[in-house]
Amino acid sequence: MSHTPTRPNAIFDHPRFRKFEDSTLAHLKQYFPRHYRILGDDQVRLVIRDGWKRARRYGLTEVRCVRAYIDLMCLLGSGFDSDVLLPWAAATLSSASGSAQAARADRLYAQAWRYIGEIAKDYRDNTGEPITARFVDEIRGLRQDDQESLPDEKMAEFTTDLVQRLKQIFPAKYHHVGEWSVRAMIARAIVRARRYNVTSHRGLTLFSAQMFILGGGFDKDLLLPWVSEILVDETLAKPNERVDRLLAGSVSALRTWWDSAKN
Repeated sequence: MSHTPTRPNAIFDHPRFRKFEDSTLAHLKQYFPRHYRILGDDQVRLVIRDGWKRARRYGLTEVRCVRAYIDLMCLLGSGFDSDVLLPWAAATLSSASGSAQAARADRLYAQAWRYIGEIAKDYRDNTGEPITARFVDEIRGLRQDDQESLPDEKMAEFTTDLVQRLKQIFPAKYHHVGEWSVRAMIARAIVRARRYNVTSHRGLTLFSAQMFILGGGFDKDLLLPWVSEILVDETLAKPNERVDRLLAGSVSALRTWWDSAKN
């Protein structure tokens, strides 16, 4: 008798999963309304499915644990588990202490909120008012950066300058994660950017800054579909055309995020 293999995504059609997906969608709509309004129902469902698969890699299968993992994706970026700036996340998820999954999930959630409490200082002034509008000026300022491909012999100087730039713009996060982690992140960003033929001083600065702000896996994050659409668009063949689109997309995304708060 022949055996019919199960389709990879067949689990997503199972009534039990559909129930979990629907309840998690309602949860995200309530607690992450801006994400929901920007992404829409179908994209958020893709995020839920991606989170479900990611959580299972770490033995997180209980409903509340998987949902907590998806919450952290919304807070820290989908690739938070391998983000060089968040080593505590990988350490907790991969803990071999034998602790119950609920205990690991709770510990991870607590660590994440402590981290958010520290870096939030970069986004508000002394009175608590948001100051994120300044980031648009920073992004636009990148248009003045060199558009020529950055040679290998200039990478050390580039990295040092960018470390200082990030330290000035995001002092709270910089001091919290440390210089070594920031340098490691930049090195990773350079390798990743080159895969998309992003090689200029301006492009590497933007790519690194986006990784610093949006998360280590921002280029493939289902929460940021506009990023991957630009990076894999084969019609963007001219030099720096992809970087120009990333710059415009970043400004547009920031404005969309702010506008969503008004609603």
